[in-house]
This record gives sequence, structure tokens and C-alpha cells, in this order.
Amino acid sequence: MRMEFRNEDRVDDVGDAVRDVFGDGGFLLRNGHSLLRPDMYVGDAISEGDTVEAIPDPEALFMRRV
Repeated sequence: MRMEFRNEDRVDDVGDAVRDVFGDGGFLLRNGHSLLRPDMYVGDAISEGDTVEAIPDPEALFMRRV
């Protein structure tokens, strides 16, 4: 899925868009080998052409099994 955000948007805004599409299943956003913190700005964490992955959050998966 391709999305565009402004540099001044927060990574949490990206997370909100992912939750709207995939639901709130517990995930982390990763750019390459770096995990993106929700309080980071898109312009500081993501460059044009980067691929950001939404990966399952191991802690969320563990909490659902307990």
C-alpha cells in the first residue's frame, strides 16, 4: 500500500492509517532495521522512497495468549 505523509506528521499518524486498514492487532512500524517510535516526525524517520513495514508486535501477541 502506498501512502503519503507530510514531514511534520508524526509516525503515530502512520500507525493510525495502518490501524484503519488492518485493525488494531498490535504492530510495530519498521524502516529498514530501525523501529519507528510513535512520537517521531515522519520527516526525521522516513525518507522519500523508503518502505515502512508493519510487523507484529511480539509483546501484543504474547499478551493475547496469556
